[in-house]
Amino acid sequence: MSLETHTDGPPSFGTPADQASADDIVPSAGEGKRHGLSPRGRRVLFTALGVGGMIASVLGFVLTSEAFDDRSDVLVTARDIAAGDVISASDLASDRAEMGGVPHIAWTSNAPFGFDGLVAAQDIPAGTAILHEMVIAPAAEPVGSELELFVSLDTSLESTELSIGDTVLLIDPGTEPTLEANGEPRTVIRTMELRDFDGSTIRLLLPPVEWGEWRALLRALGTSPLVRKVPLGGDATEFGDALEKVWTNEWRTAVTRLEASRPPPEPVPGPGELEARLPIDTSLAVAGVRNGDRVLLIDPGIEPDTFDDGRPRTVVLEMTLENYVDGVMRLLVTPEDWVAWQALPERLGSAPMVLPIPDGTDVAEMRERLEGAWRVQWNAKRERIDSEIESFDGTFGPADAADPDVEDENAG
Repeated sequence: MSLETHTDGPPSFGTPADQASADDIVPSAGEGKRHGLSPRGRRVLFTALGVGGMIASVLGFVLTSEAFDDRSDVLVTARDIAAGDVISASDLASDRAEMGGVPHIAWTSNAPFGFDGLVAAQDIPAGTAILHEMVIAPAAEPVGSELELFVSLDTSLESTELSIGDTVLLIDPGTEPTLEANGEPRTVIRTMELRDFDGSTIRLLLPPVEWGEWRALLRALGTSPLVRKVPLGGDATEFGDALEKVWTNEWRTAVTRLEASRPPPEPVPGPGELEARLPIDTSLAVAGVRNGDRVLLIDPGIEPDTFDDGRPRTVVLEMTLENYVDGVMRLLVTPEDWVAWQALPERLGSAPMVLPIPDGTDVAEMRERLEGAWRVQWNAKRERIDSEIESFDGTFGPADAADPDVEDENAG
């Protein structure tokens, strides 16, 4: 811009384009009082208005979407159902879906029971809208090579009535333990779903192989299998395992209780052994004897008389009673010992006697004391007999005098 000097008029500043108008140079009367938003403030305002508009749009969609929702509650399968499976009400559930023109059955609380007991005619995946075209009634007659089998069930474990569609455990009732045998606890055979069931008997239509397996199972049981219903929603395997633990514990308790009263097993001779049976006189044992008692085996001796001195009682040996029942002890011994044991009663003149040895007793001292007392008794009897013989004067009493044979002897 150049500054030019004029002598005869007002000064001018540069070219006309560079000259400002009066409005541009002199502010108006109100310009100093005007207030406006800064550029940053205007940006914040526009952003807030945009976000508010979006929220209003979302709320509007939410509030109006229900009015235009075409979805409805539909009856669907709750699990994969294979062709041939019997369907129960618990296999079905509800799902919310937009079906449009797709065939379906609307969900109601009673809708599942319309399929209870029917048989799947095809594989039906979980979540499928089930239709009556997908199921058939249970077969009334065997088809093809199928065979018919009726199985009676023992429902005594159930407090409530069983019905078609119930999942049950088929149970081997086992056998109660006795003194003769331990028996067997109850066990779960298999899990099955009741189909053709009248309250006590199931009717099965089976291929020949399965039919034979069922027949063999029933013959092995020898009685009707027990059944126990699996709780609704419960796991059949876990339920069966828990029951088997209870049954096994009950069986073990019963076996243990019987062990004490069970007689010992019959002894069986081993290689090179023979069985000797020894009768025993327990008259010296006031409280009796039993297996496992330590005893003294005693020669009963022979009472002295006029013609025989006899012999006092003596201890034969110390022994432990084994395999002793009702006054007879069974001994498993070598052939040489068998001869000695079998001949013992005959050699002694009667069955040997036994006397229990009290716990803590000095056996040698007991033996010496007993044999001393027995010998004293034997000696006393022998001396009395000897005295009677020495005092005999050759005459007989009145009874002897009346005997003709005695008179003949005296006369002779």
